[in-house]
Amino acid sequence: MSNNNATDDELPLIICSLIGLIGLGAFSLASFFTPIRTWLVENKILTTANESLVAIEQWNIGLDMPRLVLVGAVLVGFVVLVFLAGTKRKEKRP
Repeated sequence: MSNNNATDDELPLIICSLIGLIGLGAFSLASFFTPIRTWLVENKILTTANESLVAIEQWNIGLDMPRLVLVGAVLVGFVVLVFLAGTKRKEKRP
């Protein structure tokens, strides 16, 4: 007998939906994030749009090369962790 769980097939859809909802929330609550953006620029976590390599012009924030490399490394690390978690989960199945 096969022990396929329906949530295993729906997991990528759930993750993509959550990412989409976070993105929509970020755009719709732009005024809510104004103090957060100001704090991020003042503490040099983000740069202003005219100083950056990749920018969101509407919010006047962006990333220069060192910050862009750091964000890329964090994203690659996250993808690797998700991949490893998925392979370990498949190994545990009977």
